[in-house]
Amino acid sequence: MRQTELRTHQTGYCPAHNDRNCGNRNRGEGMILMLIHPIQQFGSRHLLAIASIGLWFVVSLSMAFPLRADDLSDGNKSDGKTVASKSLTMVVMDPLAAPLGCDGVKGYANRQYQRLGEVLESRLNTKVKVYWSDSLITLQEKEPTLVPDIVIGKYSVVESHGDQLHHKLRPFASLTDTEGTMTQRGLFVVRAESDFASVIELEEAIVFFGPEDCAEKCSSPKALLDKLGVETSRDSKTFQSCSEAAKALLALPKDSRAAAVISSYAAPLLEGCGTIKKGDLRVVGQTDELPFVTTFVNELLSKQQQTTVQTTILAIDDAKLLKSLESSKGFQASVSGI
Repeated sequence: MRQTELRTHQTGYCPAHNDRNCGNRNRGEGMILMLIHPIQQFGSRHLLAIASIGLWFVVSLSMAFPLRADDLSDGNKSDGKTVASKSLTMVVMDPLAAPLGCDGVKGYANRQYQRLGEVLESRLNTKVKVYWSDSLITLQEKEPTLVPDIVIGKYSVVESHGDQLHHKLRPFASLTDTEGTMTQRGLFVVRAESDFASVIELEEAIVFFGPEDCAEKCSSPKALLDKLGVETSRDSKTFQSCSEAAKALLALPKDSRAAAVISSYAAPLLEGCGTIKKGDLRVVGQTDELPFVTTFVNELLSKQQQTTVQTTILAIDDAKLLKSLESSKGFQASVSGI
């Protein structure tokens, strides 16, 4: 894990990253003292001449070894990235991003995040390297040295993976969809010919849930069932994806008492990408709203860097870019559904 080391610039102390200029100043100070010492040895008639020589020497020294801008800072130095000069790493985990979703539905699940990376490069005046992955953990295994500065993805997944990898990721914005919505839900679906009409009727039924890091398919629907006092069958299972759960549900005998929980954003893709046929499944219930695509910043960046990244992303309002991100209002400074 990277750490941002703060150093205090005090008199007589040189930060490790500024040894060269600090050495220059120390040499200058020593030479000035050498000039001052003889002054004490001569009478007053030589004082003016020596002082003039000393002044000339100081001016010449300052021209030869000018102070850098960071030498005039408030003294708080950081060994972390400087957004204006260092590269940033952005990891895209949005399930509706072009490389991660399918293109079976026109104008949907085809978000072009490489364009966002290009805009950030221009506005931040720094290189932005973009990675795509549905799992931060899997990406870390492939790129062991990678430390994400910006992560955009499903809130519960990014939060879970970040915790497991001990990344200090802070959420600061939600991405709106084409309707201006920033949330999602878990949907209880059953076979079209099933007798189930509501969630409360799923007593002792087999329910296919999603993985723990997908709150809309795991913790939230289970909380709803608990609230309604509904106990599901011991044969209930967990599937990693909505398509797997839907296929498993349709593979059961038609008279099976079973249901599956899928993500609301995935419903159009199951039909559009050919996983199921139109009308195969129907919805009998849903969870509360949950946060969906959220932008996180790594707190290992300095406070100023975090603020710069956050302000830049929230200020994006370019119509063409928003269209490429399938968003009506861009990134909003809130995380809805928490």
